[in-house]
Amino acid sequence: MALNTDIAYKFGCGRYIQEKNAIEDNLAVELARFGKKALFICGENGYKAAHTRIENALKNTKLAYEFTIFTSTPCFETADELAAYANDNGFDIICGVGGGVVMDTVKFAAERADLTLVQIPTISATCAAATPLSVLYDRNTHAHIGSIKLMKEADAVIVDLGIMIDQPPRLFWAGIMDSMAKLI
Repeated sequence: MALNTDIAYKFGCGRYIQEKNAIEDNLAVELARFGKKALFICGENGYKAAHTRIENALKNTKLAYEFTIFTSTPCFETADELAAYANDNGFDIICGVGGGVVMDTVKFAAERADLTLVQIPTISATCAAATPLSVLYDRNTHAHIGSIKLMKEADAVIVDLGIMIDQPPRLFWAGIMDSMAKLI
């Protein structure tokens, strides 16, 4: 596959919601804007932090959804496998739940599948929820092979401050340093 040659750097998303109880108060409405069946791809810690809130938000809706735990590496193969699974099973929305590794993988999978992308970060130490690029690694060696620029931003990013307040302090401070480094 040829990497895209778009030299413009984009930053943003279609919708950005950040508040206490953001998942419970907004997720169902946001997902209903995009489709009827969502695949939640979660990191292990992201699942622990958010799955109960997600299930509570969707329990009285007609939206079909499924959770899967992501434990692999952000790479071409993983993105293609997730994209194929989503398309083969009739999902119209892919949702990333967790930190940067999950966010990068899910963004790339959503683009490969040509599906709506909703991101739910569970740590502040990442800008990956809203940036349209994915950092990729070799699946076997885990060596960094570069970043791929994506052609579209996330359709929505939902940041639940009830989750953010409980993140480990080191990830909170890493998020502050990440933001400071990008300020320039």
